[in-house]
Amino acid sequence: MKNVLEQLVGQWRLVVYESRYTDGSVRLPMGEHPNGVLLYTAHDQVSVHMTRHDRQPFIVNDWLGGTDEEVRSAYESYIGYFGHYSVDENAGTVTHHIEGCSFQNWVGQDLVRYFMLESDLLTLTTDPVLMGGGERRGYLEWQRSLNVL
Repeated sequence: MKNVLEQLVGQWRLVVYESRYTDGSVRLPMGEHPNGVLLYTAHDQVSVHMTRHDRQPFIVNDWLGGTDEEVRSAYESYIGYFGHYSVDENAGTVTHHIEGCSFQNWVGQDLVRYFMLESDLLTLTTDPVLMGGGERRGYLEWQRSLNVL
């Protein structure tokens, strides 16, 4: 039987992303049908990209030419980061050691994720983080992709 590290390696597709706030409310930061990919390599590298499925293109086809509103919308509807990861099977955690991120404050940080693996479904939950003015935990479900690294 594979150990947890071997089970994590591969490509995962995002199927659920919820923000669960301490007041009991639940929000969907990337909408009802989020797009996302999570990659874990056998060499301890991690890459995560998540977007809303209904993102709108800029009016002008210029990467640096968006209006303030377009740029804000693009920023708020995407999160991506990369780095290395480590697994603590006893604690049930995988820690993402961030080297680069669209949210600059996470660069150099360690993001702890509590995991549950059931067949081809990986559930990750976060420690409480500040988002939109309130503390919340992220709850993410990932389905193993057919494209395995």
